[in-house]
Amino acid sequence: PIAPQKPTKPMIDAAERHFHDGVKFTEEGNYEAARLCFESGYKLSGEPDFLHNLSWTAERQGQLADAIAFAQRYLEAKPDADNAERTRRRIELLRSRLGQAGPAPRALAAACHTRSN
Repeated sequence: PIAPQKPTKPMIDAAERHFHDGVKFTEEGNYEAARLCFESGYKLSGEPDFLHNLSWTAERQGQLADAIAFAQRYLEAKPDADNAERTRRRIELLRSRLGQAGPAPRALAAACHTRSN
C-alpha cells in the first residue's frame, strides 16, 4: 500500500475546521453530521484523535461494532496515549454491551413481517 500523503498546511487547516464542526454537531446531537466531519478530518490529517472522536460518535449512534473498531484503531495509532487504559476498559465495556444487544432493528422488522403473514 502507498503511504498516506503527508498533510499540507491547507489540509491541516481544513481538518481543524472539520474537528470544530464535528464538536458543534456533537453538542447539538447531530451525530451523523459529526461523524462525517470527523471522518473527513481524519482523511485529511491522519490525526489519531479523530479516531477517538469517531468511536464516541459511533457509540452515540448505537453502532457499537464501529465504536469498538475506531477505539482499537486509536490505540494502535497511539498506544501510549494518556487515556489508553481508559480506552481499553471502554472497549471491553462496549464488547459486553454488543454481546448483550438484541437482534438488529432490520432483523426485528423482518421477524415481525414474517409473523404477520
